[in-house]
Amino acid sequence: MGQNTEKHEKHLAVVSPDVVKRKLEGFRLKDVRMVELPFKCKGFTVKPPFAEYEKWLHPLKPRSLDDIKNWFGVPNEVAKGMLKESRVICNECKPWHSVTQITPKALPQKADWDFRKLDNEQRLSVRQMSKKLLYGYVSPESQKTASIEGVVNHMLALAKLKKVQIFVAPDLIICPDEVVEFNNVSALYFNNILIYGNGRLKTKGNTSIHAVQIKRIP
Repeated sequence: MGQNTEKHEKHLAVVSPDVVKRKLEGFRLKDVRMVELPFKCKGFTVKPPFAEYEKWLHPLKPRSLDDIKNWFGVPNEVAKGMLKESRVICNECKPWHSVTQITPKALPQKADWDFRKLDNEQRLSVRQMSKKLLYGYVSPESQKTASIEGVVNHMLALAKLKKVQIFVAPDLIICPDEVVEFNNVSALYFNNILIYGNGRLKTKGNTSIHAVQIKRIP
C-alpha cells in the first residue's frame, strides 16, 4: 500500500474542519491541532508510558454522567431508543433495562461515601451499577436519587484518578497483515478508520472508538 494517502483517498470520507471542531468540542477539547499519523499502513502499538505518542493524546475531564456515557459508553438518548425498541420488538425477551428497574439493593443510600470503606457486597453493587449507568438508559428521576448520585460521583472520581485520555488523529489506515493496538487508552477519535483485508485494530482495556467513518475494504 504505500505511505501516502493518495491511493486511499477514494475511500476517505471528507470531514470539514467545522465538523471536526464540533466533534472535539463534544469531548471538551478546544484548539486541538489534528496531527497526521506517520504510521500509515504500518502496524504499531500505543501503550504506557505513551512517550512516543504524546502529540496525539489529550486528557479528558468528564464533569457529568452524560460526559461519561457519551465518551465511554452509550449516550443516554441512544440507550433510551434501545429500551423502547426492545419493548416493541420482543415483549417476552429480556429487555434493555433502564437503571430504575435494576438498582442493586446493596448500594449505599447516600451520595457521599468512601469506596475503600464499603463492604464487599456494597463494592460489587457499585461496580454493577457503574456498568448499568454507563451502558443503560438513566431516567431523570433515577439520577436525582442519592444512591445513584453516589455512584456517579465515584465514576467521576475514578476517571480523574485514572487520568483518562483520548487519542486523536485525522485518519487511521491499516493494511493487510498489519495490526494496530491501543493498550489502556480510554477513547479514540478519527475522521476515518480504513482497514484493508485481514488488517486488525485491537484494544486492551476499556476503549471507546469514535469515528465519522469506519470502513473495511476487501
